[in-house]
Parts: sequence; structure tokens; C-alpha cells
Amino acid sequence: MAKVPSEVDKFISLVNGRAKTLVQIETQTLVDNCEQIRELGWDYAYIGLNDLMISRQKSCIWDLLADATVEQIFQILNNRILGFGGVTRISGGNPISFLELLHDILTAVNGR
Repeated sequence: MAKVPSEVDKFISLVNGRAKTLVQIETQTLVDNCEQIRELGWDYAYIGLNDLMISRQKSCIWDLLADATVEQIFQILNNRILGFGGVTRISGGNPISFLELLHDILTAVNGR
């Protein structure tokens, strides 16, 4: 759970190509610095909705979708492999299927 780009860079250096690297975007400070991590040599990134919600002192993980935070991160990191909040293949997901998760997300975002 990195807070600043220098921590991401240090992590990548420590791995030193021996394994794939995954950056967990779970703090507001890292969200604020996404442009700085875009060009670093990581393989994958994941937006952790629950920890990011806590970092922002919010009470609903879906706020990050409703206020376009997730969309903004995807736009900034548009040339990279990125996921968020348990989203998986449409036909997959365990213990919660993607379709069930998507339904919950849309319900929360649309207020229904």
C-alpha cells in the first residue's frame, strides 16, 4: 500500500525484475500522484476501493465510482493494466460473481 511514487519506485527496485509487480492504489495521496507513477516500471495496478474509502474518510466504497475517481485513475493510467474492487471476468468472480458485484455497484451509484 504505497503512499507516494517514491515508495512504488523502491518496491520495483527491490523486486528487480524477479517477479511481476502490482501497485495497490489504496491511498488518496497515491491517487493524487497517479501521473507520477504512470511511467514507472510496474506490471499491474489495482485500485483497492475499501482502503481508499478509508483513506478518504468516506463511508461508502461506491462513492469512488460515483465521483469519477476510478474513471480518472483509469484515464491517467490508460496505457497500463489496471483493475479495481474485485472486478473480474464477466463470467467469473468468487466468492461474489462479477454480475452480482456490478449490480450492487450500479444500484449504489444510481441510488436505487
